Amino acid sequence: MSTNPQNPYAPPQMPNDPQGPPPGSEMVAPCYKCGCPYAKRISFTWWGGLLGPRMFNHVKCVRCFSTFNAKTGQSNNTAITIYCVVGFAIAVILGLIIGILPNL
Repeated sequence: MSTNPQNPYAPPQMPNDPQGPPPGSEMVAPCYKCGCPYAKRISFTWWGGLLGPRMFNHVKCVRCFSTFNAKTGQSNNTAITIYCVVGFAIAVILGLIIGILPNL
């Protein structure tokens, strides 16, 4: 009888220790949810288009997929809210100006 506990028919297992950063990721401030130091840059979002993610160093964690600021490791939710409100206010003001000017 053999004392080998390894099953010869089992699929190969991944090692428990990671061999470095996942492909396409970079080392940033640790994620505020899971503490993982690796994240991928986000190039486009619905709230900021191409400019917003670059302004706020917006990245996505490779472990828990939450998004956060790459420099601070904190959530960007407050900055995103301010960005959207200011953008909406500017659009309303420009709309009012364009709507009023032809009537003068």
